[in-house]
Amino acid sequence: MFVEMPMVARCCFCAPLRYGLLIWAYIKLVTSILAFGITLVWMFLCFLRFGPFNVDEIFLLILIVSTLISLISDIFFNFVLILGTHKKNRSLLYLYYRYAFAHAAIFLVLGVLWIAYAIVENGKPLSQPDSVIYILCVILSVIVPLILHVYLFIVLRSELHKLEAKEQIKFDPITEYKARKEHTIEQKPNLEN
Repeated sequence: MFVEMPMVARCCFCAPLRYGLLIWAYIKLVTSILAFGITLVWMFLCFLRFGPFNVDEIFLLILIVSTLISLISDIFFNFVLILGTHKKNRSLLYLYYRYAFAHAAIFLVLGVLWIAYAIVENGKPLSQPDSVIYILCVILSVIVPLILHVYLFIVLRSELHKLEAKEQIKFDPITEYKARKEHTIEQKPNLEN
């Protein structure tokens, strides 16, 4: 059984698809750069606070480095999305579309690991109200971007379908004239006999 993804005609019910996709791409680029900077500063502060990482903080270091790698790839592919949307280049948009599925899966795995780390770090989270709020913030910081990512999938897929439909309808009068001319030459009877 197949489920079709919904198609939208406008982004956020008000902007045309292409402009809305550009807005989302620029917002995603800015948030990825900010998240990269914050994660880098956080890693630097953890290194200053703890000194060289010992065995207890190795898991945290692996999480931070994998998050940094994910953010670097996200920044690069956000540029691909912006370039593909500006130029209406279907191959770049398809490249980003394929990347977005992989990035969503990686983001989900990293999000689950960050949630697990937050729970383990706080010990018994239900006994302290501050730790419950901290864990809820970590959970929301995973769920909200995933929901926005799914919406970006839908908008991007709609734009790709729109570009495909426009490409199929494309009319080139010069090519059409040459084809008709060749067709009429082939159909003329041979009068030399």
